Amino acid sequence: MNKLCDTVPRCPKELPANILAAVEVLAKSYLQSFIRPKLTVDVLNHWDSLVDCWADSDLPLFIRKQSLDIGMILNHAESSRKLAPCDNSPAHWAVITAFARGTQVTLQDIRTAIDAHEIPVTMAMSNAEIQSSAMKGVLAKCRGVNAGEYGWKVDHIQEIGLRQRRRVQELPIENLKHHFKLLMKPSNMVLVPSQLKGLGDLPGFLHLIAEELDLENPKNGK
Repeated sequence: MNKLCDTVPRCPKELPANILAAVEVLAKSYLQSFIRPKLTVDVLNHWDSLVDCWADSDLPLFIRKQSLDIGMILNHAESSRKLAPCDNSPAHWAVITAFARGTQVTLQDIRTAIDAHEIPVTMAMSNAEIQSSAMKGVLAKCRGVNAGEYGWKVDHIQEIGLRQRRRVQELPIENLKHHFKLLMKPSNMVLVPSQLKGLGDLPGFLHLIAEELDLENPKNGK
């Protein structure tokens, strides 16, 4: 088929008010629900500081961008900082570890976890790919740190996309650090029931979360 099908209706640019109202009700209901997992302020502050220190250390920066390079360690062109391409798996580790260990995690703990390949960089990888990779952590094999095992989906509140087609090694290091912090800070994450996957992508829901946490510029927000 080389042209649009005339019998497929186009989705309206603005959804009907009753649908938008229903979405808002769902979003508010979940935000106020007792089932929604929440970290305490002291744990959120600890992890904000921890990830900031991580970003300024010599440890690899996890960068969610290039799927072909997942498992590799790339050297940043100007700074030589180590970059570890990944999917959303490291965020699972961060938020679940924050719930499990709270303020007890140190930068040395993170260094040890990286060396032991306990921080996953991808959801899945073949055994052959694992053997040839520098970063061997696989979410499916790292039991206990996959939010999906508990019935949750990890969504980010503020947009973490780099929105660049250049290779990550060529991007400004400060941009990569900012991206890394948004990816790894539990304060920028919300756990959504797997049954409601997609809720965390709705602008209305993200605005409500951002208001609760006093954040700016939730993803998809205008």
